[in-house]
Amino acid sequence: MKSYIPTLILMVLLSAALPGCNKDNPEPFKNENPPVVESQFSDCKNNTKSAGQESQYILLEAVNTAQLKITFINAILNCCPGEIVTNVFIQDDILKVVFVETPPGGLCNCICPYDLECVIGDMETRNYNIEIYAGGDTPDAKFSFVFSSHLNLTYTVSD
Repeated sequence: MKSYIPTLILMVLLSAALPGCNKDNPEPFKNENPPVVESQFSDCKNNTKSAGQESQYILLEAVNTAQLKITFINAILNCCPGEIVTNVFIQDDILKVVFVETPPGGLCNCICPYDLECVIGDMETRNYNIEIYAGGDTPDAKFSFVFSSHLNLTYTVSD
């Protein structure tokens, strides 16, 4: 009987230590900067409609097993923004995509719609909360999605 007690104690200790990894509850993100593989922007889409009449939406598409293409259609920015820069980072478990005008606020006193696009690398197959900013301090869109190699999602931006 005494020889079974050390074996029993060892089994209890091992069973308590093993359940550390769980795919249903992945570890939270560390605050990090996923790489921006590519970014591009349309010219000002100044046409017969005013900027407020164009519908805004966001397309999310997996480029391969670890890259996410984000396209923001009709994002409203300054009509002569200077340069548009893309910043991507994870903060407080939220993937934040920020399209910034440099200089801030642009060079002119007018606005127009743009199509903004970036490709982000090092994506994992998991659930993401995302915030997308275009030229401001408040997100233009906030939503969740599950990244996979089959991702093809359209999100309509509401006012």
